[in-house]
Amino acid sequence: MSNLKKYIIFYIVLVLTTCSVLAVPKNVNKRYDSDDETCTNFCKNSPLPPANFSSEQLTGYCSNTILGEVPSTDNLPSVLITKPDYNEVISLNKSINFEFKFVNFEPGAASNISTEFEKFPQAINKNGSVIGHYHLTIQKIPSLDNVPDPKTFAFFTPINFLPNATGTYQIPVPGLTEEGIYRACTYTTAKAHQCVNVPTGDRGPIDDCIRFKVEKNAY
Repeated sequence: MSNLKKYIIFYIVLVLTTCSVLAVPKNVNKRYDSDDETCTNFCKNSPLPPANFSSEQLTGYCSNTILGEVPSTDNLPSVLITKPDYNEVISLNKSINFEFKFVNFEPGAASNISTEFEKFPQAINKNGSVIGHYHLTIQKIPSLDNVPDPKTFAFFTPINFLPNATGTYQIPVPGLTEEGIYRACTYTTAKAHQCVNVPTGDRGPIDDCIRFKVEKNAY
């Protein structure tokens, strides 16, 4: 092979290599690498303020808090809303009793939300289940193809007490004052109000949601 051909081949390889390198954004996902430095100093270069671990910080924050104890797949929590029925029609201004059951969770534990919000790592009990508490929240859905604003809700309550003897929660909800379609959802948190951490992404959902209607002259 002549020297000219060698130079041509070298030049082509050099150009292709340079283009491929420049085509990849620099430091893509660098902050999310799983090295020890990133895990312990994740917030070092974050534009967000550090977590204060006392009250809620509604404008956002950055936390290096460890996850704590994460349950095995044999102890994944799960919730099912059993009342009202899916798509049930409920009378305007009529109080509603919600019921739900759960497995693999120890409820009734909640830290002080004003002074200990997300302050503690997640913990599990002697049976391997996460310790924490539940919530019930109800939103009116603008229409079937419009996502509701998560900051707006018709009803919300934390559930810090224990269930009844059958392991069922019964939550009285005051009558809703607007007609329309609603969704009601549970959401499960650890003691310090952080969302529950579990060991796998391949699973069924932890929480449950139903839709129901509120009408003026429902029967």
